[in-house]
Amino acid sequence: MRTVFRQLAMAAVLSAPCLYTSAFTIPQKTQLMQNGRSSIVLEASKNKEKIASRSKWAEARGYGEDAASEDGAIGMSFAKDEEKNQLTVTPIKSLDGTVTLPGSKSLSNRCLLLAALSDGNTRVENLLESDDIRYMLEALDTLKVPVERDADDKTAVTVTGQAGPINSPTPEESLELFLGNAGTAMRPLAAALCMGKGKFVLD
Repeated sequence: MRTVFRQLAMAAVLSAPCLYTSAFTIPQKTQLMQNGRSSIVLEASKNKEKIASRSKWAEARGYGEDAASEDGAIGMSFAKDEEKNQLTVTPIKSLDGTVTLPGSKSLSNRCLLLAALSDGNTRVENLLESDDIRYMLEALDTLKVPVERDADDKTAVTVTGQAGPINSPTPEESLELFLGNAGTAMRPLAAALCMGKGKFVLD
């Protein structure tokens, strides 16, 4: 599958029409000359249902020979040959849109810890949804650091800082914090808790 998409992307970048018959098979690659330009031909399985499904997907998203943005930029176009059971995808001339990248695991846990050590309320947004972040949030809950989850956004929290070191809520007893294999939680939290009062066991 990677080979198919890699060659499709290469065809778009090199502005060479790409003849695509189907996906999820390892194709054979040949070179043709069309109007004096090289064309990459992917010969894969001839599954008409897959071709129809991908055509419907493209049409539903405004792709096609008549697709254009408001400023006249042409998007990806394609042409389906029913007789040969082939789908020809032409190069993408321009792209326009917004991409929101997921948060960083390392930055997410460091921001949470800094918020817990600071003074006042700190809103942290775009947290990565992962086990490492979940372990850090659970550790802050165990340490009785107030963390308010945003009901409308799972990647946002508001942390009420302790204005300094984080002390154990049970100073006379060892407080166990289970952090799984989350190194981004274990290392910074171990250093931060050394400044606080209490006995801590990080597992």
